[in-house]
Amino acid sequence: MKHSFLNTLVSLLFCAAMWAAAFPAFAQKPLILEGGFLSYPPLTYSDKSGNPSGHFIEIASKTLKHAGIPFRFTEYPGKRLYANLEHGAVHLFLGIKTVPFMKTTTIASKAMIGTIEMRAYSIGSKLKITKKEDLVGKTVIITRGFSYSNWGTWLRNPENGVFVTEAYSHRDAFKMLLKGRADYVLNYKYITNDLLKSFPIKNLRFNTLENWNCHFVLSNKINNAQEIITKMDNSFNELVKAGEITIR
Repeated sequence: MKHSFLNTLVSLLFCAAMWAAAFPAFAQKPLILEGGFLSYPPLTYSDKSGNPSGHFIEIASKTLKHAGIPFRFTEYPGKRLYANLEHGAVHLFLGIKTVPFMKTTTIASKAMIGTIEMRAYSIGSKLKITKKEDLVGKTVIITRGFSYSNWGTWLRNPENGVFVTEAYSHRDAFKMLLKGRADYVLNYKYITNDLLKSFPIKNLRFNTLENWNCHFVLSNKINNAQEIITKMDNSFNELVKAGEITIR
């Protein structure tokens, strides 16, 4: 009886192994690449129906489909997105690769999917800002949840003598500027241009502080991260060559 039970168990295990070998899709579900994005119209945002939209979302979706990689995108607040990317809960980010934690926790594509321009905005005649030190002793508004790359870290350090206020939204930042609560707003070209369509501001001036290249940024905590980013690079290049992707 004991031998009969063992023989049956061995047979069942053998059949299970053969089934897994013959039908690997049932043995192991393929990785669904979890993409995360900020509300950054018109590059990444959720449309009125709550669906991921924007130029970068379109580029990434075409690239992933062409590469045969299953994916989905979810919008997150800034701090949560970066924390999830750092710890591997979010696999893919579309943007700059210069946020400090990314150096050790992510790998970036060779493909450049676009650029982001950061500007200093002011109303009326103000000193033109060309470097961080020009902001010492000034009041500056930035938007909560955005890194501003190395500028954000420097501005938020009280030892540097900048009086920083963090607004809850980009619109709030410019409302505060209009009320005279700061000398400058630091913001991004695309977001501000989109905002000003419905919220025009007289005598608003700006100068460019930085231009950053944007990439596919992949968490290195997922299996075969380098293989995936290489697939994405190849897929992107093929689509660009075929004229199916354009870069802004």
